[in-house]
Amino acid sequence: MEAETIFFEVDDAVKIVRVYDNFGNAVADIIGEKGAGYLCIAFDDGNQPMETATAFADIGQAFFTGVDANLIARVECRKN
Repeated sequence: MEAETIFFEVDDAVKIVRVYDNFGNAVADIIGEKGAGYLCIAFDDGNQPMETATAFADIGQAFFTGVDANLIARVECRKN
């Protein structure tokens, strides 16, 4: 399979508060624009994407199913 480059424009207004484990799934607490929806990507320490999640600022959490929170180095989000 040939590699493909995908550009992802990060919304700098979204703040990632913390990433933690919730019964085997990683959860990122986020703060964003009221009423906005976001696509978030979890990256490992090699800067490789691990998983995506849809998040809503009003809920304030992005859920990464089946991902070990300890393996996430950073989370970036863009507004949908």
